[in-house]
Amino acid sequence: MFHEAFARLSDRSAGFSGGRAYEVVRDIIRFHRIQASPGFRAAAEHCAGLLRAAGLEVEILRFPADHRTHYWTSGQFQEWDCSGATLRLLTPEGEARTLAEYQDHKLALVQRSTATPSGGITAEIVLLDGGEDEAEYAGRDLRGKLVFTGGNVARVHELAVARHGAAGIITDRIVEFPPIRERFDLPDALQYTSFWWTSEEGPKGFGFVLTPREGERLRRLLKSGIGPVTAHARIDAALYDGEMEVVSAFIPGETDEEVLIVSHLCHPQPSANDNASGAATALECARTLRRLIDDGTLARPRRGIRVLLPPEITGSYCYLATQEARVRRTVAALNLDMVGENQALCEGPLLAERPPAAGAGFAGDLLAAILRELAGRDATNLAGNARYALFKWAVTPFSGGSDHFVFADPTVGIPCPMIIQWPDKFYHTSADTIDKVDPAMLRRAGILAATYAYAIAAAGEREALWLLNELSVEYRRALPRALADRPARAADAPGRWIDRRARFLLDRHRAALGAVRRLDDGHRVNRTIATLADDAERVTRDERDRARSAATWTGVATSDGPGGDGAGDDGAAWDERAAALVYRRPVPGPLGMHWAERNLSPEAQAEERALSGRPGARTLATLALYWIDGRRTLLDVAEQVEMEAGLRDVEFLTRYAALLEEGGALERVAVEALR
Repeated sequence: MFHEAFARLSDRSAGFSGGRAYEVVRDIIRFHRIQASPGFRAAAEHCAGLLRAAGLEVEILRFPADHRTHYWTSGQFQEWDCSGATLRLLTPEGEARTLAEYQDHKLALVQRSTATPSGGITAEIVLLDGGEDEAEYAGRDLRGKLVFTGGNVARVHELAVARHGAAGIITDRIVEFPPIRERFDLPDALQYTSFWWTSEEGPKGFGFVLTPREGERLRRLLKSGIGPVTAHARIDAALYDGEMEVVSAFIPGETDEEVLIVSHLCHPQPSANDNASGAATALECARTLRRLIDDGTLARPRRGIRVLLPPEITGSYCYLATQEARVRRTVAALNLDMVGENQALCEGPLLAERPPAAGAGFAGDLLAAILRELAGRDATNLAGNARYALFKWAVTPFSGGSDHFVFADPTVGIPCPMIIQWPDKFYHTSADTIDKVDPAMLRRAGILAATYAYAIAAAGEREALWLLNELSVEYRRALPRALADRPARAADAPGRWIDRRARFLLDRHRAALGAVRRLDDGHRVNRTIATLADDAERVTRDERDRARSAATWTGVATSDGPGGDGAGDDGAAWDERAAALVYRRPVPGPLGMHWAERNLSPEAQAEERALSGRPGARTLATLALYWIDGRRTLLDVAEQVEMEAGLRDVEFLTRYAALLEEGGALERVAVEALR
């Protein structure tokens, strides 16, 4: 299906150029690309110019940047501009120095900080341990002072500034994800930190960011007790109603259907891998495909290929909510996020992340097949009878956290896997610089992305039949392991778990086979789908029986009674409640950024924060919303999530759904109406 295009795109002389993509990364990192800002606009216009020069049809879509506009569940926010900011330590004597300078390092300022009074302010600095708990503020007078903390700046702002009158925030927080990154792995890096003001009401504020090394020096000074520690802060910045841009470039096909490559353009300067690497790769994919199609190396595809460069997630909502006709014509998409990493420095493998199971289709399997082909091209053993990769790579289940999170939602209906390198030691810090980018990895990611896009764009009957065979082979290969791997805390006895898991996997496979009709709906394809579906049912039944027998051989009971650690009386009560609840989503798409702050009462927000601390909360919340369809009970949803991700927390889902209902993201459906 994809092999001819793969060969053309891999050609060293005429295919995808990692070196050219690297130079585009170098171009993009000159811009301070904060969502809805003059810097992002300049980057968007620059990229649009490069795409026009490559011969593509280009438009810059413009959307309001204000607090009044919403796209589905995503609220917009105001445009922000900053021309300068400085934080200077004044006392104690002998310690005077500049702590933060925006002109030197854009991440030295908490993004979207508001301006100080003309000439700045001078204030005492006080130390907070974390600043995220109201109890820490008891008996403390913070009015007019600068608070120094390693806590979450949004929460610290809410408590220290909004409630207790502090003038502003200083933070030296570094987000850790062991074993790749702990705090002092990057002692001189600045963490990307931002406010996300969700309304015109409420006090706004400012903040500065220090490196861990500078933060520890200041912390020791504050603990020394040698006298008041004061600083002068000055910020020249403005928040105002403006615009947010999304760059769209198009290669026409023979029909009005489309395949989409999306890659967010935003993030502060430099943000080389996140995500200048993705945007540059998308641009080079477009340039290369346009040239190869124009010179006849690749045939003009049946479907057009569109490249989209939005602000992350927010811009995807803008596009999808306003381009309904294009959305209906979009057969599949691919998200590129952090795809140019030097693996020796950044440490993360190249990942092909599948779409969520609720939106089962062929896209994840196709991307995985191309990645396997790519990985087999690096080197051979001494005998020349084995090929393998010299880079780290993996195929992973859906995780979310980027634009594919919106596109792949079943209510949107665009299957969208992602290419990413994760984890990244330098993620969201000032150390994400051009020296961490590898042209060879850009080339690999570009060949992978361009092959995927062209293969779907060009697919007809022959390609659909190949893909159906690939889906079937992959299903047969993965099924035994999928039935053998049972989560340690599974509530069911092994026999019932195996039965449920088998039914789930078969249902998702049949949905994937049926999705191939989007590429060709002819008689041969439909007949093959029916044949392979019947075959899958037989294979699943056989593997289910084998798995049950294996559980018996190993001494594990396979009765259909309760098993695992048991739900207990409380668990049974939550199951009973969930079985009586059915919800529908009144608008498409998952929850937009900062949805809770915009839509929930302070009390409900506090409950949402508490729920978010439960194990697996983020995954549970994301996947559950995808399964809610106006017909499944909440207990059914919990079981689908358990089959997909091995996580089960019915209490969490029941309480979380009630919060979403309060905020208008869910509507309750009468169970009786479904009978």
